[in-house]
Amino acid sequence: MPFYCLTVSFSKPTPKKYPKDPKTIGEHILKRRMDLGLLQSAIEQRMGVCCDTICNWENGWSEPELRYLPAIIEFLDYNPFPKPRNLSERDSSTTERPEDGPKHALLDP
Repeated sequence: MPFYCLTVSFSKPTPKKYPKDPKTIGEHILKRRMDLGLLQSAIEQRMGVCCDTICNWENGWSEPELRYLPAIIEFLDYNPFPKPRNLSERDSSTTERPEDGPKHALLDP
């Protein structure tokens, strides 16, 4: 009787919550976390927040404060905020700071 070696491979199905085209910072975090196969508890200390905060970000219930952005960008391994392509996009990404005058751009020129 002949012996046959059969190899079958399957890919893990994509979860329903997996963001294919992330728009919010929370969706970027969720996508990266799912790609790495990590639980929220595995990244909470890395970002300096609790699991509830990560859950709120991923579900769009809140947005991260600016102080967490460096840790988020490090976790994502990319900056989810695209550089402005023209002056009007750059103007929309500015903020008022009394010490800097009327407008101060948050992004590099």
